[in-house]
Amino acid sequence: EDLHMLYSYKINSITSFSGDDSLKVSIESGNAPITSRLRTEGIVFGSGGIEVSNLYYTNSITEWVNGTDSDELLIAAGPLFEMDALVPTTTSSYSNDGMFNGFFLGPNSLSNHSKAGAPGVALAYQNDNGFNVGVSKVWVNGADSDKGMNGDGFDITRLSMGYDNNDFGGGIIYTLYEDPSELFDTVYDDAGNEITGSILGDPVFVGLGAFWNVNEKFDISVGIDFLEFDYNKFDVATVTSVAADYDLGPGTLSAGVTDVLGFNHATGAQDNAGYAYELYYNFDVADGITVKPMIMIHELDSSGSTNWADETIYGIETTFKF
Repeated sequence: EDLHMLYSYKINSITSFSGDDSLKVSIESGNAPITSRLRTEGIVFGSGGIEVSNLYYTNSITEWVNGTDSDELLIAAGPLFEMDALVPTTTSSYSNDGMFNGFFLGPNSLSNHSKAGAPGVALAYQNDNGFNVGVSKVWVNGADSDKGMNGDGFDITRLSMGYDNNDFGGGIIYTLYEDPSELFDTVYDDAGNEITGSILGDPVFVGLGAFWNVNEKFDISVGIDFLEFDYNKFDVATVTSVAADYDLGPGTLSAGVTDVLGFNHATGAQDNAGYAYELYYNFDVADGITVKPMIMIHELDSSGSTNWADETIYGIETTFKF
């Protein structure tokens, strides 16, 4: 509960060879301990070492042009892939730059989790009328020759379909996720032991989401994730989130509310731990310098026989971009 300070440093490099393609390389360093509760979109876990976090290539492989209408087929692949790097379906327009991001909270944050740092490939089709479909695959153990890609290692498959325009949009995201344990810290058995991915079978996450740009200043997003854990007789869980951004003064005020997932292990019934709320304000103090005061509240009670402690986390994040 003491006041403390963390840092992260990121270099994002994007190189184009033809004008239609790009090679993305991200290098980062940080000193956040894995147990840190001060998690934001910019957090980097580690002890100060520098490492490559993303390395993948994207290209437009087919394009048809008919008057003002055009359809595009895109592909992305690389040894360090972000699974959400080429998802053509937009289920949420929420900025999600606060602490919800670091706790995998917010609209469709579970079904559309980034899952970076492993070999992957994605294919996306975008129609000029706003319709889109996509498929992606990440091999979590794809760098390990003992497990390999489509071998003994586990993989993640994602399918998406939706519709977008300037004012509103939404869609559905289907994710077959073999090991979701790292996404949750509120799934425990009746003895208080954390349920690990090895006994969760082959879970399926389905996300439904939509956004609405009410006007030039205000947008709102709603997402529902349906989680089938393929474990004993556990219920198909639902996690609902609502979030919004509002341009106010020199910056943007953002807020969100979501369920915090939990189960009663003895019965398999969904028994949520409670709710989470966040509020933050992101504003520029100079060219390339932004300040973001933020607060997140965990209003928790119990999940099965496990009691949770309420907590309130305050933070101020300053970002320098150059």
